[in-house]
Amino acid sequence: MTNENLLQAMGRIDPKLIADAAPDADQKKGTDKTWTKWASIAACFVLILSAVIVVPMLREDEPTSQLPIDINNIIWDTDIGDSPAISIEIPLWEGWRVDSYSLYQELEKADPNQYFALHISKTFWDDFVYNGKTVAQIRQEKEDKYNLFEKLAQLLKDGDVLKYGELVYTVGTPDGEKWAKELYDERIEYYGEELLSKYIVDGEFYKAQVEEDSSNAIAEAEQLEIMDDDAYKAYHSNYLDDTEKIFSEMGFYTVVKNKKLFVFIQKEKLAKLDLADKGSYKLRLAKRRNYEHEEGDIPTYEDNVTGFALEKIECETFDHSSRFAKTDAELIDKINALIEAGQFDTDRIRISITSSAALSEDVFKDMNYETINVTRKYQTSAFAWLSVKYENINLEALKEISNMNTIKSISIYLENEVPELAG
Repeated sequence: MTNENLLQAMGRIDPKLIADAAPDADQKKGTDKTWTKWASIAACFVLILSAVIVVPMLREDEPTSQLPIDINNIIWDTDIGDSPAISIEIPLWEGWRVDSYSLYQELEKADPNQYFALHISKTFWDDFVYNGKTVAQIRQEKEDKYNLFEKLAQLLKDGDVLKYGELVYTVGTPDGEKWAKELYDERIEYYGEELLSKYIVDGEFYKAQVEEDSSNAIAEAEQLEIMDDDAYKAYHSNYLDDTEKIFSEMGFYTVVKNKKLFVFIQKEKLAKLDLADKGSYKLRLAKRRNYEHEEGDIPTYEDNVTGFALEKIECETFDHSSRFAKTDAELIDKINALIEAGQFDTDRIRISITSSAALSEDVFKDMNYETINVTRKYQTSAFAWLSVKYENINLEALKEISNMNTIKSISIYLENEVPELAG
């Protein structure tokens, strides 16, 4: 009999039977307390019986949300990297995307009782809206502006010839320049009739207008670069909150630490997890030190070093694009941002240097490097790769190297790959 049936049965007892079973009036006073005591015992019995039956039923569907006591029984990123099988396409694992073949193999062979420490990121975020525009719109506009800048920069070279129209390949320009018809047709197709008609009118080339529009296009593209960065930061913040909520409400142990989301989950539960857009997520093993360390012990650098040869120095950003800084302060900001992006995933910066002359390790003696590789691949170029710990970066030494006449380029980036989006 279920709890409901028991209670209903008790509720349908005929009051007359109770009255017939009651003692005489002169005995009632003495037995009231006894009846009350047994009624209380009966009620308690019903409550206990309900708990015994109902609570286990609830627990069957209640997911656990506790971190395993044995943290060593958790599978973390071991920094070993992928096997040569990385070259093959990584299949989906139970509908999930995984970032490496080694993780796929771990999921296949792991003991069901083991937990995985995962970063879970979105692979598609083009529809995220920032300042009234989707990321896809921002990036398309940025690409369009860069393309326009490139075309206008080239038109500054071709405009004084193209203004003569077909004369360029029939009789040539008054200055004696003559193109093959194929080259002329290729140039016309590249620029497009609409763009050319704006800057070449009645045989006159509006060069000043091209210069102004070219300058505006690159300025707008750079603003869209900033907007793209800001959109990512906004997305990352929202993503962490939203994704942490999704997995924690499903009963999994989640932690947001050092601006990263950690999800601890067994593979069988991960395989059975029902998400409508599962294929848009990517799984990546988390590093144990990310979880065990606290934010705040990452060095930052002040804007008190000036005089860099900025045109030589590229600094990679979190999304793997490389950019030149316009000011010394901006370069230092980019280095600080790069360090923040890689915190606890790696504690080293890589600096790649290209030179027109031979290089020796003595050139880099003040760079406080941990490892260095200097080589000459061509007669006209030499290369060096330095690995430097965050806390050992010597900006003064970097400035001096950038100002050497033989140094052609310097690239600064993280030693390990930066985590993808909201990992």
